[in-house]
Amino acid sequence: MAHPVVDAGRGALTTRLLSAAVLAPPVLAAVYAGPPYFSILVAIGVLVMAWEWSRLFGAGKLFWPAGRFLWLAGGFLYIGVPALALIWLRADEDFGRGTVFWLLALVWATDCGAYVFGRWIGGLRLAPALSPNKTWAGLIGGVACAGATGSATAMVLGQGGVLTLGALSAVLGVVEQAGDLLESWIKRRCGVKDAGNLIPGHGGLLDRVDGLLAVALIVALISLAGDGSILRWL
Repeated sequence: MAHPVVDAGRGALTTRLLSAAVLAPPVLAAVYAGPPYFSILVAIGVLVMAWEWSRLFGAGKLFWPAGRFLWLAGGFLYIGVPALALIWLRADEDFGRGTVFWLLALVWATDCGAYVFGRWIGGLRLAPALSPNKTWAGLIGGVACAGATGSATAMVLGQGGVLTLGALSAVLGVVEQAGDLLESWIKRRCGVKDAGNLIPGHGGLLDRVDGLLAVALIVALISLAGDGSILRWL
């Protein structure tokens, strides 16, 4: 007889995979098509995340009720700026499509690596007060998968820079997981487990793209400081 905890875990994983299988095709299609379709998709995502954010800070008791308005306004920085960064990155005619595909692959690889290595190896908890299921093994596994994804992206593009993009992607793997922990901290302060329940097995949209928001912002800042898209440097 199967153990009920094991069955529950498998059921949750199946739900997560089914949700990803449904959502991934339209996202990838919008990235491939580019403006205005990608911009419309991002705008819809922003509206959904803004609604989730307002529910987090517009209802319930906060530790600092006087600062509620500031946290509501802070949603623009947390959601709006990274969303604009994504649109700007995709707008590059030569490298926009490849850049956003790379970011999505990096984020997905990091999440999958962190989940698999965390469950397989277990061990010391990364931040038990924020996210009790995250482990140092998961962090390292996620970073390794992010680095491998970056190197694979460079090889697919055939422009060189395999080690460079791999190393940068590994660093961004840390950024991605830091973004995840930041959202976990915000939810803890609000006394909720998930930002919403829109996506079965994943929670809200904020729960699904928290790492992407952080990575997109950092990549956009690096690109602004340099000569356009990072992929152009390879």
